[in-house]
Amino acid sequence: MVEELKTDTVALRAAYDARRWEPTPEESCFAEDIAMLNWTGDRLRAGIRGTSPVLAGSPVVKLLGRAAEVLERPALAATDEAAVALLELRRLVDAISPKL
Repeated sequence: MVEELKTDTVALRAAYDARRWEPTPEESCFAEDIAMLNWTGDRLRAGIRGTSPVLAGSPVVKLLGRAAEVLERPALAATDEAAVALLELRRLVDAISPKL
């Protein structure tokens, strides 16, 4: 679960950096809101619940849902691998946030 989160996050960030993927304006605004949070499983889930059906299917929201799963498992969230995967996801979220 953690390795897949990291791999998929790094792949999406590489696509963004290479301009093969660009977030929609809605994804960027959502990322900006999420970036301001202290991430916990509950907070990420609450943010995801408030998204439109179109946004809910976006790659960023899917990655954040997987991050919530990791954060909801304290033993898993405490691993070095989880810390690296979550940091990569935070970097992606920051990169696509318009004002960060």
